[in-house]
Amino acid sequence: MKSYAQYRAMARICVLSMLIAGSAFAQVTESPKENFKIEVSPENAITLKFADGREAQTTMYRTGYYTWPMPMSMTENMCNPEMVKANCRLILRAEMQFLMLNWTKNPDAGKVGTPVSFEYNQVFDGQLLHESEEQGQKDLLICDDYRWLTGNKDAGEINRHENIISWGSEANFTNTETTMSENRTIGGALDMELSGSLGRMYRISGYKNIAQNPTLPGLFSVGPISLVITDKTTRELCQVQFSPDISKAQILISKLIDQMFKETPTPNLTEYRKKHVLGTLKALQFKKGEFR
Repeated sequence: MKSYAQYRAMARICVLSMLIAGSAFAQVTESPKENFKIEVSPENAITLKFADGREAQTTMYRTGYYTWPMPMSMTENMCNPEMVKANCRLILRAEMQFLMLNWTKNPDAGKVGTPVSFEYNQVFDGQLLHESEEQGQKDLLICDDYRWLTGNKDAGEINRHENIISWGSEANFTNTETTMSENRTIGGALDMELSGSLGRMYRISGYKNIAQNPTLPGLFSVGPISLVITDKTTRELCQVQFSPDISKAQILISKLIDQMFKETPTPNLTEYRKKHVLGTLKALQFKKGEFR
């Protein structure tokens, strides 16, 4: 069985790499599915039962919810090219989770209690879970100048309601078809509703989450953030781009990784995580014998 230090190292590699490189799930090609059945207990524990008698069950570590700060500075404003000096803070309410699939039955007794090995990685999944997925929106957008969004003359004046048509989080990835490194959208949101709060900030009251990378909340970004909004003067769509600073979030991640593995893991998943895992298991095409 792996030690606490080994699990912690795995988590650190998994979470920090996902902030740079994307999904923790193995990349697989089209092939026959591994022969297993999925069982879900009333407590949302997921068990994979293989035809050869092996069984594996989910195990999840959780930190509880924390406030994740993400400062972001405007780098481009196609709505008003002369205004490129706004600085904002996105305040996310999220928790860190580390989810593994552990062997509970295996002919090799030494594997019982250890993580199932995938083709490319040993970790089943690690992520920052956005609170909006489970408990409602509590995120904030705070800027020193809102004119790019509101169209008002006063930099600090906010409106009762605003709407961001799309929020695209980008990161640099290698295109598997061209083998070239490209800036690609990995997540974000559509139809983001903002509600003025306390006369000086916006509460994010709703949006439709989109994510190519299931391990990150859609609004969290390691690269440029492109927003599409409506120009208040012309009523036409235009784009505003911000550059995020995730250094504070990375420091928090390091602290939480150490804390997370001091807690007792549970096989029982939250409703959101259950849906995410089941959807992934059913969608991916696994190679025969890939689970080891």
